[in-house]
Amino acid sequence: MTGDEVVEPSRAPGPRDRLPGRKLADVASPAAVELGRRVRARRVQLGLSLEGLAEGTRLNWSWIGQVERGKHHPNLLSLLRLAYALRVDPAELVMGLPDPDAPQR
Repeated sequence: MTGDEVVEPSRAPGPRDRLPGRKLADVASPAAVELGRRVRARRVQLGLSLEGLAEGTRLNWSWIGQVERGKHHPNLLSLLRLAYALRVDPAELVMGLPDPDAPQR
């Protein structure tokens, strides 16, 4: 090295990394997709619409739909609100989710 090069520290791909030509929201992690599948399955099992679930959570129904499609990652408070409205232990929604930093196949 001549001293002019900038060396980037090595790191695992993170949420700000994108694939060319795709928006970040278009790239759903396997963990987010599985979490969304669990939320939707329980909502349907309870016979709730997105609007009905939203009323019990103080979350926007459209946002919940995006969580169900793996497009959004809920923070802890939102996850707790979803779990309690779905009448499940929050651990049931997240237990065994794939490692979000694991290489995708």
